[in-house]
Amino acid sequence: MKSDVYICYAPEDEKIAEDICSFLEKNGKTCWIKKRDFSENDTVKKLTEAIESSQCFVLVYSKDSNKSNYVSTDVDIAFSAIPIIVYAVDDSEFEGELGFYLKDVPKIDAYPNPENFHNELLKDISKFTAADLKMDSQNDVYISYSDEDLVAAQAICHVLEENKIKCWIKKRDLDIGEGKEKIIEAIEKSKAFVLVYSKNAKNSNFVNADVDFALSDDVPILSYKIEECENSQNLNDVHWLDAFPNPENNFKQLVIDVGNLINKPVENPKISKHIDLKKEIEAQPKTKPEQTKKEPSKGLLKDKNKRFKLILVAIAAIAIIAIAGTYLLSNPSLFLDEGQQIVKKGDGSVSIEDEPIANKLTIIPMETTMKSKNCVVKCKIYDKPENFNQYTVNTKYYDESGNKIDETTTSMNDIVIDENGMLVLVNHTCSKEVYKIENTVFDENGNQVFSLKMPSA
Repeated sequence: MKSDVYICYAPEDEKIAEDICSFLEKNGKTCWIKKRDFSENDTVKKLTEAIESSQCFVLVYSKDSNKSNYVSTDVDIAFSAIPIIVYAVDDSEFEGELGFYLKDVPKIDAYPNPENFHNELLKDISKFTAADLKMDSQNDVYISYSDEDLVAAQAICHVLEENKIKCWIKKRDLDIGEGKEKIIEAIEKSKAFVLVYSKNAKNSNFVNADVDFALSDDVPILSYKIEECENSQNLNDVHWLDAFPNPENNFKQLVIDVGNLINKPVENPKISKHIDLKKEIEAQPKTKPEQTKKEPSKGLLKDKNKRFKLILVAIAAIAIIAIAGTYLLSNPSLFLDEGQQIVKKGDGSVSIEDEPIANKLTIIPMETTMKSKNCVVKCKIYDKPENFNQYTVNTKYYDESGNKIDETTTSMNDIVIDENGMLVLVNHTCSKEVYKIENTVFDENGNQVFSLKMPSA
């Protein structure tokens, strides 16, 4: 269910958040709030869906927000998806990651009496909600993109909407069960069509179908090229904006061009978010050109596929063993635990659970730091699926007595790769020394695909 407002808060500010929710809903706004709408059995996927399907994001901000992993995760998801409003209930400064995300967003100083600023919050929310923008019958812009370019598409959507240009984007506005008919309707009801153009988009059947619908309905097209590639023949006559190699540097021109295209001029575009899209684009998997394949005989297909799979498994196993062995020989401080996992000496053993599930993904820990407040786990990952950047990692941290002292959830899209090419699966500082961690990896549908415990004892 779509909401007007997603309300985010640290546990210490729950009462203030509930008061805000009550006020907004009495004034006709629909709200999503964790206390009421999230259960213990739900996964981070539900949080992501709730944020992305909301019209705007309200953060009840206080000194406790800076140390809340829940707030950090929510803001991270919302940053490139929907407009953010900060409702500050004390005079604390933004710290760390929140300082980067929130330094330029609209802020309401609602202290010392937060309830006195509810009307001001309602006014700001009304700038973003569909009912107030009267956009139910028509959108300003339909954004078309390849799934590999989702980060760029969400950033473009955010920039346009903070300049009062209402967008329709599949990730947020297409409900489960809706398909081609809903997409065609959204294109027909849009004043313009913004194409996030790349090699991935050029080779995407879904994007090409979107373009065909737009051309057939005479919807004006603006192509925002985020990387250098040849133009598709059917797009030679559309308006192009070359935005590579740094797409975010051309956001102002994009807002101006789109505003003129829909007869809604924007003289001084507001660009409050600074995202390194060049880095994001370079990290995305590149679409390989399709090759013509000779169709095998149906009578031989089953046996051939079986043999091919066995060969692939054997090659993968040999490759992993070779890589692990090379690493061990060059790093005498490491040792193999039970012939499978590599961990730093003195940190205990590693346990990979749910073996049948884990076969879909191979994670080999290469370096860990435990028995410390700062917990680090660096890994090598193999056999990862194409949509791996949509996976999430839930990590639980335990002290010497086995008590859980912290918990974090991170999108694989935001995982850091160090200078040696190792993926930093965990890099988190806890209030106490960490003696054990549990990592659980979920796919884009919230299904568990991997479980890793360190140490296993």
